[in-house]
Formats: sequence, C-alpha cells, structure tokens
Amino acid sequence: MENKTTNEVFSWLALWRIVAMVAFVWVLYNALGVVLSIFVAFVIAAGLDAPVTYLSKKGIPRILSTLVLFIMALSFLAGLVYTIVPLAISDFTQLFLNLKDYAGPFLDNFQAGQALEVINQRLNDFSDTLVSGTIPLTAVIGSLFGNIFLAITVLMISFYLTVGRDGIERFLVAVLPTAY
Repeated sequence: MENKTTNEVFSWLALWRIVAMVAFVWVLYNALGVVLSIFVAFVIAAGLDAPVTYLSKKGIPRILSTLVLFIMALSFLAGLVYTIVPLAISDFTQLFLNLKDYAGPFLDNFQAGQALEVINQRLNDFSDTLVSGTIPLTAVIGSLFGNIFLAITVLMISFYLTVGRDGIERFLVAVLPTAY
C-alpha cells in the first residue's frame, strides 16, 4: 500500500465564506443597537397611542395631543432625573463609605469587606479619571453626541408612529412578512 501525503489547503471559496461570516456577524452586532432603538420607539409609541386616540376622539388634533404628551413626559423625566440623580449619587457614596461600619460583623463572615473596598477603589479611580482628564475628550464627546443622536432618533420615530393614525399597525405590516 502506498503512503500518499496530501496537503489540504483552504480554497479561496472557503476563505471568502469565512470573511463573509465574520462580516455578517459584525453587521448583526452593530445592527443590534438599531433594532433595540426601533423596539424602544415602538414601545413608546404604543404607550402613547391610547391617550392620543382618546384625545383625537374628543376633537383635539393628533399632532397637538402627541406634542403635548411628549412635552409633558420629557418634562417629567427631566425633573425626575434632576431630582433623583444627585440624591442617588450622594446616598450611594455614603452607603459605600459606611457599609463596613454598619454591617461589619455580617460582612466579615462572607469576606465581603474586601469586595466593598475594591468597589470603593474602582469608584474612586473612575471619578479621578474623569476629573484628571485622562479619558480623551474626543471619545467623551463622540459618545455623548452618539447617545444624544440615538435618543433624538428614538423620540422622532416614536413621535411619527404616534402621530400617524394606525402608525404602529402600518409599521408592523411594512416590516413583518404577510404570513404574520
């Protein structure tokens, strides 16, 4: 019997398939943010559709009722953030600073004191990094504008889905296959 050695080499087709799969996974990963944004816009529009429909039956135009509801909701959220965020930051800071004193014996049994020290150190490092300016300003500005743009886009999509009569249903008909 003859011993034949064969050198199997990847074909160009196999390499292109690998590249195509990597590109497909990359596109799916990047599209996840878009899909989640559309879903959030859909949920917001679905939540506002009933009050807008009720107000339109009472004679108020859909665009006016949608605009008023959006302004009220955004004002409420802004007031909530303005009120709660500073209090929460202050309370969490005090909690992490004093938790070892209040629950010392209990935490010593679970060796959680070390974990609290690590968390406290990480929070201090994070705040020092923000204050010292070691994070590139372009990265902070890019992330900030990207998130602001995403929030505005979600609000615009939900606004247009709410303003249009049967906007949610028409969106579902346009996106989903006819079998569903």
